[in-house]
Amino acid sequence: MSTTLLPACGRDFKTVKAARASWAAGQDWIICDLFHPYDGKPTNREQSGDNVTLRFCNKTKTCLPK
Repeated sequence: MSTTLLPACGRDFKTVKAARASWAAGQDWIICDLFHPYDGKPTNREQSGDNVTLRFCNKTKTCLPK
């Protein structure tokens, strides 16, 4: 089961390409998963790996990182 992440620091993205670029660049995302021990804490690609789902565009769209 993958962990859902939201963009940190007030960032948001309109496209899948922009969200994936942010993830690939190592920018911070917030863990948004009630069953995760670090819910609400920041993370990035190096800490979380690729077993995540990125949620963006005012929380209306999701994608998997590549």
